[in-house]
Amino acid sequence: MTSPSPNNCITLAAHGSGKRVLVLTNCTNRKRQSPAPEARLGGLGESCDDPVRQWTMRLTTLTPGLPARAMYCGRAFQEAALAAQALNGDLWVASAGLGLIHADTPIPAYSATVSPGQADSVPLAPSRWFAELQARSPYAGWPALGERVLVLAALSAPYLAMLGPWLVSFAQNQPGSLRLFTRAGAAAIPIELRPYRMPYDTRLEDDTLGRAGTVGDFAQRALRDFAQSVLPENPEAGAPQHAAAVIARLRGRMAPSRPMRRSATDDEVRALIRAHWTHVLGRSTRMLRVLRDDLGVACEQGRFRDLFLEVAAERKGVRL
Repeated sequence: MTSPSPNNCITLAAHGSGKRVLVLTNCTNRKRQSPAPEARLGGLGESCDDPVRQWTMRLTTLTPGLPARAMYCGRAFQEAALAAQALNGDLWVASAGLGLIHADTPIPAYSATVSPGQADSVPLAPSRWFAELQARSPYAGWPALGERVLVLAALSAPYLAMLGPWLVSFAQNQPGSLRLFTRAGAAAIPIELRPYRMPYDTRLEDDTLGRAGTVGDFAQRALRDFAQSVLPENPEAGAPQHAAAVIARLRGRMAPSRPMRRSATDDEVRALIRAHWTHVLGRSTRMLRVLRDDLGVACEQGRFRDLFLEVAAERKGVRL
C-alpha cells in the first residue's frame, strides 16, 4: 500500500531503532468546528440505496477546514497526539466519516460515528462501511507500511470492529509489527490480533503513574504510557516482550475504587441540567461534577457536552 505523503513515517533512531512508528487512533465526536446539516451522516435518510456513494458525493461538496490534528478535540485524541510526538512518529486517524486520514490533512467539519444508536451512526456493518468508504472517500489514504514499521493502534471497541479485517490483514502480512491498545473485551478482539494487545488494565489509574482519566480515553492513555515509558526502553522487543514489560510496569499498582453511577436517558440528563443551572452558575464543568459526584449519574463527557449545549441554547431561546 502507498501513502499520500512519502515522508509520513519518522524513525525511532533516538531510541536505538531504525523502525518507523505510526500511531493510529479513532476520531472523536468533539470538533472545533460545527458541521453543517448536509455534513451529518444521519441526513442521508433510511431509504438510501447506496449510502456510501451518497455520503462520499456529499464529501466532495464540503469545504475542508482545519487539519485533522486541529479539528478533533478531547483528551483521547490529545493523548494519541502526545504519544506520536513523544516517539517522533506519525499520526493517522480512523474516521467513520472520512476513512483513514493523516493528521495533517485538512478536513471538513462532519458528524459520523460507528458507535451504535446515534443519530449519525453508519447504516452498514462497520467493517463493510469502512471498506467501501476507504475506496471512495476523497480524504482517505493508506499509510506507508513497510518492513520496518511499528503500528501503535489505540481504538475503542466500535472502531476496532470497523478496522478489524484491515488490521488482521496487516498483522498477517507483517507479523510482530502491531501493538494494540483497547478496552474491548477478548471476545470483541479478532483472534489474530489478540497476541498484539498490550495488557493494560484499570491499574493504569494508579496515582503513581499519573495516567488517570475516563473510560472513553483509556486506550489512548495506555498508548501514551507505552510510548513514553515502555517502548523507549525496549525499541526492538517483540510483542510478547512488550506485553511482559507492561505487566511489570503495572505490578504492585492499585486500581482505584470507582463510585457506582446510574445510567440516565438524554431527557433525564437535560432535566437535571435545567434544575441545577443556577446552582452551577451555568458552567458546564461544575455541572458535570454535580451530575457525577452529587447526583450519581453516569454520563460520557462528549454526550454531556452536547446535552449541556442544547440546554444552554434553549435558555437563550435558540432552537438547535
